[in-house]
Amino acid sequence: MKSLYCNIIFVLFSFQIVAQNVTDGKLLFEQGKYTEALQTLELVIKSMPNDSLALFYSGRSLLALNKYEEAIEQFKILTRLYPDHADFNYWCGVAYRYKLTSTNNFLEKSILASKTKQYYEKAVQLDPKHKDAKIALANYYINAPAIAGGSKNKALKLAEELESLDIKSAHELRISIYQSNQEYDLVISEYNKLLSVLNDNEKPDIYYNLGFMYQANKQYDEAFAAFTQAIQLNEKLYKAYYQYARTGIFSQQNIDQAIHYMQFYLQNAENLSANDVKPSDAWWRLGMLYELKGDIITAKNSFEKALELNPNNENARKSLQALK
Repeated sequence: MKSLYCNIIFVLFSFQIVAQNVTDGKLLFEQGKYTEALQTLELVIKSMPNDSLALFYSGRSLLALNKYEEAIEQFKILTRLYPDHADFNYWCGVAYRYKLTSTNNFLEKSILASKTKQYYEKAVQLDPKHKDAKIALANYYINAPAIAGGSKNKALKLAEELESLDIKSAHELRISIYQSNQEYDLVISEYNKLLSVLNDNEKPDIYYNLGFMYQANKQYDEAFAAFTQAIQLNEKLYKAYYQYARTGIFSQQNIDQAIHYMQFYLQNAENLSANDVKPSDAWWRLGMLYELKGDIITAKNSFEKALELNPNNENARKSLQALK
């Protein structure tokens, strides 16, 4: 009897240790300590190979560490153990997508694309309200060629279904679809609808994107207005200042304000992100604005500054030569 009691206590104690390891592994994952999380969770999986939480956060950690093959295996185990679990199927699709984007092998891409689609579709089938799975599947349909199951019509249908789950994502999906179809009037319409459902903190980048679309569509008054709205809502959105100034060049309007904004952009060069236009190109654009204004001396100085920053700036070189 005493031996049985001791065995029960030992089993309960072992379960407590396993449960604590799962909790610790999950916490480490949420803290971004993926290697430590993986090490902790592997201890659980060794003693309890079918523990769903340990397998799940192990797979998520492997994804974060770019170990896609291993992550796929973890999620495939989960989908075999729990075939009707939508989220596990979704994350298996995510793992296949990560692997898909990391390979240049055409034949392998075809197989991985098929698997990505398969698991996303399974997740949506199992849970029609799984927002992330619907968004992921719609993006697959948008970006994949028809031979790999891509379909703009299917993506539009998913966007409609998302209206009641996440109206913002529904508009964003339609924007992607219409952009890929070069239906720019519809893109502009969707951006304006999207703005109506956002709070002010979310609007600056949308106004920026809308302005860029107006600019490409040669609707310059609307572009100026959209970039101005973006700046008013976020005075540190430096790319909006640049695009306002660029619109001034294309339209040959609002030149003084465009010069002011381009100067402001350059004054904040140290705050620019890696994706922002480089200062050398901004100096070239500033020179173009001064040229439009008729200030040839300052235009030349601006082109020279552009070349000083980047001797390979051929646009600035050609503009400078044209003034000599």
